[in-house]
Amino acid sequence: MKSQLTSIVLAVALSAAVAAPAYADNGRYAARIAYSDLDLNGAAGADAVLNRLESAAAETCGDRMGQMNLREHRQIRACTARFTQKGVMRIGNAFVAQRYLERGGRLPNVIVTPT
Repeated sequence: MKSQLTSIVLAVALSAAVAAPAYADNGRYAARIAYSDLDLNGAAGADAVLNRLESAAAETCGDRMGQMNLREHRQIRACTARFTQKGVMRIGNAFVAQRYLERGGRLPNVIVTPT
């Protein structure tokens, strides 16, 4: 089933300990990722939306070329991973989630118990 959404807006709240680009001083990151042109139930479409998410995450979290200290590198990697994970969860497509896991991503554990 093709998603009715044409794009998603991701907002990732990060702790103050995470390195942030100068323009993101409120601790929240947002990006618009269009995917209405993709078939998310096929490998090519799922991989394309994951690539778009990862690219937006890297840009939004401040990934760049050049020298970085180890702490800064770890913070950017953690931000990028959380951003991409939240995007996969917001899309809500099982095939995209499976491809994300196959590519080494991690999704949060959810435990449902009867009340």
